[in-house]
Amino acid sequence: MRPQRILNCILWLFFIGISFHIVLYLLVPIFLNDQYDNNYLSINRDVKELKSDQITLRLSLLEKLRSQFVEIISFNPNPNRGPLSLKRKNNQYSSPNSSLFNSSIYNQNINSVNGSDLLRLLHRINSEQTILNLDLFPDPEFVIVIQIHNRLEYLTILINCLINVKDIHKTLLIFSHDMYFPEFNNLIRSIRFAPIVQIFFPFNQQIFKTEFPGQNAKDCNVNLKKKSPQLNNCFNSNWSDTYGNFRNYKYTQTKHHWTWKAHFVFDRLRFLSDFDNPIVFIEEDHYLTEDFLHVLRLMLKEKRKKYPKVSIICLGTYEKTHSFNPSSKIQVGSWVSSFHNMGMAFDKSVWMKLKKCVKEFCEFDDYNWDWSLQHIHKRCVPNELQVMLLKNSPRIFHIGECGIHHKNKVCNPYVVLYKIQRLLSQNKQYIYPDEIIYLGSITTRSKEFHPNGGWSDLRDRNLCKILFNNSQLLDNLTNLESSSNSHLSVLESFLL
Repeated sequence: MRPQRILNCILWLFFIGISFHIVLYLLVPIFLNDQYDNNYLSINRDVKELKSDQITLRLSLLEKLRSQFVEIISFNPNPNRGPLSLKRKNNQYSSPNSSLFNSSIYNQNINSVNGSDLLRLLHRINSEQTILNLDLFPDPEFVIVIQIHNRLEYLTILINCLINVKDIHKTLLIFSHDMYFPEFNNLIRSIRFAPIVQIFFPFNQQIFKTEFPGQNAKDCNVNLKKKSPQLNNCFNSNWSDTYGNFRNYKYTQTKHHWTWKAHFVFDRLRFLSDFDNPIVFIEEDHYLTEDFLHVLRLMLKEKRKKYPKVSIICLGTYEKTHSFNPSSKIQVGSWVSSFHNMGMAFDKSVWMKLKKCVKEFCEFDDYNWDWSLQHIHKRCVPNELQVMLLKNSPRIFHIGECGIHHKNKVCNPYVVLYKIQRLLSQNKQYIYPDEIIYLGSITTRSKEFHPNGGWSDLRDRNLCKILFNNSQLLDNLTNLESSSNSHLSVLESFLL
């Protein structure tokens, strides 16, 4: 009987142990998630040390956005002029009280504005190119372009971190939208710590809801198969992708927006016509460290001194482990889209190289802009693209838990934000390094990859080519569309 009792005791202990782990597995994440939310503001204050010469911002991230949420306490703008000289005639660029920004339509309920009126408004904003706060902070040294979709909470977090970036007042912030929301406009126009510009991708799915680039009712259903008899009744039946799928309008806009944004910034913004420094490209769900610009300066200095062939500087990384040191370590090597697409900085000379590959970029069957760049980087751009990146000590992080490629049911950015701020808090002593050290060549090599599809529709490819480099044609199309009071179909007809 004794062996039987021992066996029973072992089984009971095993059962209790399993039950205990199951309870932990179910309850601990819930508890931690609540703790992250409840402690976020105190953690935020602990991690970020505001400098006496910077703006102090009182911002509540856990409540819904109010139209004016930024309170300026104090600021002493540096009178020194940076390398970006914004030549103004009759206050050409800085007009915060212009009729455009005070017009009733600017803050009007977007559901009550028809497509033609909205397109006309966006065209006017893009044409005026108004820079706000330029009277406070003339001649910025840096330019950061932020691509925005529709996640207000992420954008609020980004702006809250930007205000703590040292020398942010020397930076022109360009907000590039592919949707138009008064809440976003009020948030951005509340900024008083740096010069800002808003630009709007005009051919977006908010305006073109039932026409290309949105979802045309005559288009084939995304889930239709090639041999389906219903193909005879849909418009784009001859344009299935590499995998036999048809266009999904929800995925195509990001690549269109990225292409238009780069073209508009490098080729259309008048005040950047003589700007030669690299321009930083980020997105609404990114988070920047307070020494972001400091490290960027060090990398630019190193690039000019020792690595003139480097085309792209990358300040972000997707590495799971991080190792901050007194001296930041860099690597140089071939650019790989899946590793080096976050926090990219490149100048107009690189953009001119990319423009020569417009056909290869726009006809590559992949709805991702970065994979399309990878394709032309390997097949078209002379000598490939060389990148300089920070090894294991990024200055930009990705906090987006939900989006096109992330189907997480619990979309709580504060959980990721807590981890990032805890990491930075533990490495405070390594912020603002004095130098950067070359660690060696990048060992990561891009594998032979296949396109992801989703980019075989003739209309997408033709629009992409126009967005890439045809300024006059873009203006003509916008004017034609905005002057039409009927269905917005001029664009679609032109692309066929």
